[in-house]
Amino acid sequence: MLFADGLKDAFVGVACRCGQPDLAVYSVPKAIKALVDRDGMTYDEAQEYLEFNSIDAWVGQNTPVWLFPMSHEACINTLDDDEKNEEDGDEGQPQEEVVKDNGYEPQLRTPGLIARELGEPLHRIQYLLRTRNHIRPAARAGLVRLFDREAVSQLRHELNAIDARRSIRI
Repeated sequence: MLFADGLKDAFVGVACRCGQPDLAVYSVPKAIKALVDRDGMTYDEAQEYLEFNSIDAWVGQNTPVWLFPMSHEACINTLDDDEKNEEDGDEGQPQEEVVKDNGYEPQLRTPGLIARELGEPLHRIQYLLRTRNHIRPAARAGLVRLFDREAVSQLRHELNAIDARRSIRI
């Protein structure tokens, strides 16, 4: 079992599945609070740090689980919204090339995963999410913002526009 360094206060238990190793479970809100209190980070800095360095990090089959507390009803509503978005039609639209090693393509992505997908530093993605009010999260899991394919496309467009403006000035 692997443990997250320095986040003992965010540890909430152990997850068990048949035939799989037990995993340490951490609460995302408690981890953010620990980073704010211990390291003096702002809430946004702590959230960004946690998403990029822990939640989106894979360190093997014993990688800890990150818990986003929510009610059963909120979870069902989030799943229902995802199904409605799929039914509204992405047909004919190019699909993102984000297939994970296990063949699973995430429907919603954290800013850290978007940064990795687009090959950009996380701070550029966070800047765009703070300054481009038209790019909105599709859902939230506790305190973490989750973005759909459309948001990724909008971010890619904004990044290309910034890079194009910079190249004109040179």
